[in-house]
Amino acid sequence: MADTLAEIYRNTLAESDFDSNGEATIVTTDSSTSHVIKSVQVEEVSSELAVAGTMEVNGFDIVGLTANSSGTEIIAPSSTVKVKTTRFPLEYVDYELPLQTSAGNYSTNTLPFVGDYEVTALSPIYDATNSLSAISQDAEQRILAPHLGPNDYTLLCWNDINSTTELRLYRESDGNVLKNEGTSYSPKWFDGKQYAYYYSSNLGAGLHRLDCFTNTETRVVAQDFGSRGTYPKLFGIPGKYVFLWAEYTIGTSYVYDIENDSIATWLTNAPNVVFAHTDKPYNAVIRSDGTVIIMVIDAQDTIKWWPWTPGDVFTGAQTANTLSLSGSKEHFRSYTHQHATKGSRLYYVNNDSEKLSYIDFETDSPTVTNIGTVQLSGAYGMDLTFVERTPSTSTINGRVGYPTPSLKLRVTGVTST
Repeated sequence: MADTLAEIYRNTLAESDFDSNGEATIVTTDSSTSHVIKSVQVEEVSSELAVAGTMEVNGFDIVGLTANSSGTEIIAPSSTVKVKTTRFPLEYVDYELPLQTSAGNYSTNTLPFVGDYEVTALSPIYDATNSLSAISQDAEQRILAPHLGPNDYTLLCWNDINSTTELRLYRESDGNVLKNEGTSYSPKWFDGKQYAYYYSSNLGAGLHRLDCFTNTETRVVAQDFGSRGTYPKLFGIPGKYVFLWAEYTIGTSYVYDIENDSIATWLTNAPNVVFAHTDKPYNAVIRSDGTVIIMVIDAQDTIKWWPWTPGDVFTGAQTANTLSLSGSKEHFRSYTHQHATKGSRLYYVNNDSEKLSYIDFETDSPTVTNIGTVQLSGAYGMDLTFVERTPSTSTINGRVGYPTPSLKLRVTGVTST
């Protein structure tokens, strides 16, 4: 048997080298060959999006490929060495912000993502012309989510932040109303992709969910939350939580954990005691550490906010953090209208010739960023709602600016044959 100090592997691994499970085989040994790895050199090619792979030998993780490493690892005869990653295959997602410009048209600002990475080199992508069934309903707040799912349905919800709380699901092909939910004092919330939530007595008292792809209603929580009344609220974090109270002077409020399908108390005193400002719009965003920020948009230039951690129960008046917005570029164009949330950010139309902005609550010192360059117009208000889309292959290929992650990898050591 001969031992040779050698380069065992050297190549640049791109997406095409990985299978549908995110695995790329880099070394195999036959029945008479073995290696002793001494050094692994790693270089991420894209500064924007890392492959962040792991080296695996015969199904066992050996080392994370995030930095150069050295040591000793035996690759026995008849072995397989792979690189594994959750990055591939790349997942392309668009987060679209529709804004209705007429009864039959809406504009969009689209934020393109690859996995959890926002492609800021492309964002936002503005499109002024998108068709819509003739919808002309106006209100203080509106949720518009057009062209949902394989059946091409459109969701429209509207409310006056108090008693009027309407939902309609339309079929785009003919404009017919498929679902009409107009229970008073029952605000609606859309999760940005497929489901609308509300509380109702239809199908029994409790929290209800409408699948906007199939027009199927389900009662996800069978519980009476109390008599519905003045300034009810329902808002949430997509895929995580739905917060609600049925009336602003009722002493108990609830949070529905979507992932765990469970309901819990989060306020044991009336919302107007815990938070005050309950006649204004409420939203929630979530930080990367899991902390939820509950906020009320209190004025054109003011947001009151409170951190909430899963399991917390607010029992008395909470001291608010106050964010004061400065100047037209930061002010809300219409602070009582519907605003969109994603991650730790609240997106809205500002008062600087109606452009897109967001406030990031990732830290205790929220920051305001203006990302829009086009003046926006809204026939029925400056309401924004995120709608998640999967872009087509032709759309992806037609865009210039997506990162192309790949991994330079060099493995050296001793080969025995």
